[in-house]
Amino acid sequence: MTITPKQHQENWERVALRYIIIAFILKCVLAVVTEFMNDEVYYTVWAYNWQWSYFDHPAGIAILQRFTTFNGHWITELTARLGPIICSSIQVAMAFRIADRLSGRSVAWLAAMAITGMPYGNLIAGWMVMPDAPLMTAWMLALAQIVSILGGPEEEQFTTKQGMLLGLTLALALMSKVHGLFLGFGIGLVAITSHRHWWKRTGWYACIIIGAAGILPQVLWNLHNGSPMTSYQGGRIGQRIHWDDMFRDLFAGMGYQNPFVMVLIIGGLVLWIRNNPFMRNAYTRLFLFCSIPLLLAMMGIALYGDSLPHWTGPTYMTLLPLAAAGTAYAAKPARYMNWTKGGWWFLQLALVAMTLFSKYYPFTTGALKPRFKKG
Repeated sequence: MTITPKQHQENWERVALRYIIIAFILKCVLAVVTEFMNDEVYYTVWAYNWQWSYFDHPAGIAILQRFTTFNGHWITELTARLGPIICSSIQVAMAFRIADRLSGRSVAWLAAMAITGMPYGNLIAGWMVMPDAPLMTAWMLALAQIVSILGGPEEEQFTTKQGMLLGLTLALALMSKVHGLFLGFGIGLVAITSHRHWWKRTGWYACIIIGAAGILPQVLWNLHNGSPMTSYQGGRIGQRIHWDDMFRDLFAGMGYQNPFVMVLIIGGLVLWIRNNPFMRNAYTRLFLFCSIPLLLAMMGIALYGDSLPHWTGPTYMTLLPLAAAGTAYAAKPARYMNWTKGGWWFLQLALVAMTLFSKYYPFTTGALKPRFKKG
C-alpha cells in the first residue's frame, strides 16, 4: 500500500521511516535470492585481504565488510551486502534530516522516498558491495552536519566538537572513494567565498586536519607500492575528445537516478534557486559547490577518457534534499509527490522483474566475453 501524506498529517517521520523499513526488507530479500555481480565479487575479495588501500579505490568498502562478515569468516551474499544496506538506511535518514532543516518535515519525506526510488541511491550506494556505499553514508552525514552548522548563530559556528565531527565524516568519505575530495572542496569554497569567519575558529582547523588525515592511508600505501592507484586512474585520461562518451555518461548518469525522480530533482532545484538565489543564500551555495564541480569533473573525464555513469551519483544525491525542500514553493506540490511515488513503484517493480528474469531465464544474455571495468 502506498503511503500518502494525507494519511499522516502529523507523522512525517513515520512516513519516512516506513520507506526506510520497506527498502531494508526488500533489499535483504534481494540479497538472499541473487548472486554476486562481477564488481561485487571483486570487492568482496577485499574482505579476505585487508590493506590500507587498493590499486583502484581506498579501503572503505573493505573495512565495512569486515564488520558484517565477522572479519571475513562468514561471507555470503547477505552478509557482504548487509553493510551497504545499513548504509542506505543512514543515507535516507540524513536526506530526510537535511530537507527537514531546509523547509520542514512536510516535504522532507519526499527526499526519503526519492532515494529509495533511485537506482544509484538504493542499489549502487545502498545494496551492492561497492565503494559508493560507505562514501555516500559519510557524504550525507557530513552534509547534514555542515547544514546544521550553517543554520546556527554565527558566533556558534564551528565549535571544536562540530569541527572534529565534520572532519571525521570527511575523512571517512576520503577513505571510501576519491570523490570525497569534492565534498571537502565544496565546503572549502563556502569558507572562502562567504563564511570567512570560519578561519578564526579552532573547530575549522580541527576539521581540516582530521579530514585531511583520511587521505593519508592512500598516499602512504601508494608510495610504498609504486603508486598503482595514480597510474591506474591517470591512465583513464586520453588525448582525443569523445563528445559521444560525455553525453552518454551525462544522460546515463541521470538515468541511474530514475527518470521519475529526476523530475523532482530538476523541478525542485529550480523552485529552490528561484526563491533562494545563489548570492543570497548560504545553503544554495553549499549544495551547488558540493555537487556541480564533481559533475563537471566527471564530464571532463568522460570527454577525454574512460569513465562510468554512476560516478556522477553523488551530485544528484547532494541536490536531492535541496530539491525536496524546493517543492515547498510549488503551486501544486502534489505533482512532485506523484512523480516521485511513481518512480518509487517503478524501481521496486523493476527489481522484482529483473530478479525473476535472472533466476528463471534459461539462456545466457550479453556478450560471451566479459568486459572488466571496475567502478
